[in-house]
Amino acid sequence: MISINILKNHKINKIILLITFLILIFVIIISVYFINFMIIKIDGDSMLPHYKNNSIHLVWKTKNFSNLDDVLINKNDTLIIKKLVGLSGDHIFVSNNKILLNGQDITNYFIIDNFITDEINIIVPNDSCFVLGTNLSKSNDSLKFGFLAIESMIGKVLI
Repeated sequence: MISINILKNHKINKIILLITFLILIFVIIISVYFINFMIIKIDGDSMLPHYKNNSIHLVWKTKNFSNLDDVLINKNDTLIIKKLVGLSGDHIFVSNNKILLNGQDITNYFIIDNFITDEINIIVPNDSCFVLGTNLSKSNDSLKFGFLAIESMIGKVLI
């Protein structure tokens, strides 16, 4: 009788230990998710065709960015998604419906229809970035508001 009770208690202890372990793993996964990722909802058409209005996307919170990443930015307490075109020291040239980054044509990343702007020939200043919406005629971006501080970038849009 005593050995049966010991076996039952041993099984119960194993189950309790397993449940505790699973809860701990779940808490760790959720904590890592909220520390490193966030979910955002698109508002507007400035990033068509890649991101549609009202679509939901996952953002990886990072400070490691490369040109042409789609980035989440905090601009005046408003979150916006744009394509990162230039970082400190990059040369950006816009003219005749062409966009050049350090001499490379990157126009194919953007919808140019009905897009008119003055010629732009700039070097991105230190600790700054230059961003554009992929749907240029619908975008409020660096062509309108200028450079942004690198610190304003929150993360990369993953999906």
